[in-house]
Amino acid sequence: MDARPPAFGVIRIASASRQPWLVFRTELGADPDDAVMHDVARFDDIGEARALARTLQQYADANRRPIGR
Repeated sequence: MDARPPAFGVIRIASASRQPWLVFRTELGADPDDAVMHDVARFDDIGEARALARTLQQYADANRRPIGR
């Protein structure tokens, strides 16, 4: 059995030069140093970025399990 807790993610919208993109933060354990940031996608329209962020966050929340289970 793998002692490592299941990963889960948090979706954020970031922007540079007014071009929005999604960032997915993967939590690999209880230690914040284990977090990994992923640049998921870039968008020309902030509305599209927000819609995808909402969908991905719902999926991440639905699949989140308590650490240690």
